[in-house]
Amino acid sequence: MNTNTEINTAATLPHSPEAILRGRIRAVWRIHAAKRNATAAQHAAYALLLGMPLEKAFTPITNAKKLANGMDANQGRDIAVSAALAGSLSAWSPFESLLEEAKVKEKWGHKSYDMSSHPLLERASKAGGA
Repeated sequence: MNTNTEINTAATLPHSPEAILRGRIRAVWRIHAAKRNATAAQHAAYALLLGMPLEKAFTPITNAKKLANGMDANQGRDIAVSAALAGSLSAWSPFESLLEEAKVKEKWGHKSYDMSSHPLLERASKAGGA
């Protein structure tokens, strides 16, 4: 059997580490989303963690007046993703229980996660292209 096929199959098995991690991410998100106060940056963080295409997570602006006044169609998505990739504590707050060992850095009085200090944050950075 092809080794790549074995690896791909193992990653999708119900009890594989990847499947367990995705299940934990989804469970944490479901609890947070039920509160109905998730921000755009938190949606971006969730999408990045799961490796979802950001086009699926965000709808472009289609209001003709806003676009005519210079707004970019994907401006909301871009701002949300920037906050998540910058390690904003508020963007990652739903996932705090999964990020217990992550390092927090402070710059100009603003605290954020060090995106290279935890495997989940590194995963999100790679998914976002940072």
